[in-house]
Amino acid sequence: MTHFEYIAVLVSLVLAIGLSHVMAAIAELLQRREAVKFDWLHAGATGLLVLLLTQFWWGFWNYRLVEDWTYLTVLIVLTPVATIVTAGLILVPRIGAGSPNERLDLGEHYLDHRAGIYGMAALTFVFFGIADVSINEHPLIHAENAIRGLAIGLCVAAARIRDRRLHTRMIGIAYVLIAVFLFVAIER
Repeated sequence: MTHFEYIAVLVSLVLAIGLSHVMAAIAELLQRREAVKFDWLHAGATGLLVLLLTQFWWGFWNYRLVEDWTYLTVLIVLTPVATIVTAGLILVPRIGAGSPNERLDLGEHYLDHRAGIYGMAALTFVFFGIADVSINEHPLIHAENAIRGLAIGLCVAAARIRDRRLHTRMIGIAYVLIAVFLFVAIER
């Protein structure tokens, strides 16, 4: 087993924890739908999260060429994975059995927890930029980091601003940024 394969298992496990949390939480929310007020803004952010988790897993393949893995490089790679999973844990609540009178408004949950969600997301993009520059030896100024920079600005704004209309626009912009990022990454 190579170092890459060994580390890929750890990265995949952490990402799997994030994806399994999202899937289990969605199933719980659907099972208790009479106690849940669904919200399309929350659904849009959850869709973004799933796209990011799967893209990060897919993008990890770029690290297969790294030959000199150290504890520090493992931490640099694992940190953004941990921060995006943490954002997901904050974004998608699990309600479990709960009291029959307990109600959950996903729109309010999203807005109430936006600072934690988007703070973690901003850190994710910062750490992935650091990983690209320090491990993959990409130049600091390149298309993927420019897109990450826009995403960081978007996350900081989303963390600070509570306005639903603005969040609607920001989520739309985030989907466009992901599409552009994927196009740029595929071309590389």
